[in-house]
Amino acid sequence: NSQNASSGNNSKNASSGDGSKIEMTGKNSVGANIGNNGMIKGIKGSWVTLAEYNYEGVCTLVKAAKIDGKNLKENVWYKLVNKKFVEVK
Repeated sequence: NSQNASSGNNSKNASSGDGSKIEMTGKNSVGANIGNNGMIKGIKGSWVTLAEYNYEGVCTLVKAAKIDGKNLKENVWYKLVNKKFVEVK
């Protein structure tokens, strides 16, 4: 359940702990949270990567996308569910 945050422009951040979170506030940042039930959020222009696991704990998908303000909104927590980025409320 680790929590990471980066605020510098062009920062890179990664986490692999189960239930971990990554928050990015710098421009053009890249974050990868590949832990089971991981979450990530950033600002427009940042790249986010998440992993999805099956019930046995085996990674079944890793997916990356750019926060564009339309398909993925800035400053919103996301997790990967059924191969899709889903907002976490």
